[in-house]
Amino acid sequence: MILHPHKIIPLLDIQHGQTVLDMGSSIGFWVKPLSQIVGGSGKIIAVDNHAEIIQRLNHDAQELGLTNVHAITGDIHDMSKLSVRSGSCDRILIVRMMSVMEPKTTEILEKLSGLLNDKGQIIVIDGIHYRDELISFLSEQNSLIFWEIDEVEQRTEGHFFGMVIENIKE
Repeated sequence: MILHPHKIIPLLDIQHGQTVLDMGSSIGFWVKPLSQIVGGSGKIIAVDNHAEIIQRLNHDAQELGLTNVHAITGDIHDMSKLSVRSGSCDRILIVRMMSVMEPKTTEILEKLSGLLNDKGQIIVIDGIHYRDELISFLSEQNSLIFWEIDEVEQRTEGHFFGMVIENIKE
């Protein structure tokens, strides 16, 4: 089943002016509609580990006049090289990346959570078969709270789930 951004994005509480990091963006399937939501005062940072894909996404964004899209080459397993400031993101979107994150899910989520601002959220959208694994993992974390976006499963006929993850405020 194809995961349609226009069915899911309205559920993600993404607002005008926010900074959204799309980790594993590929050619920008989610980037382009998100760009419209955050508007000119917001920013979409698209990250993919294939330089040619990032080049294409930057070209497409320029052709479409999406001046708030900044596509960069980066690797979810080596985020030390990302040019994203700590505490700068309102939302981090991880779509269909659970298989890529394994077995370093803990390390990756910890590093990503460091990129969030005080009210920031990590949003995971993935195949339903990863739900229990992610819930089990998150239940063991003391520094994170999480909840499901139930409507993702409904809008995808049970093929995908959505999860919101936040840092616990001290």
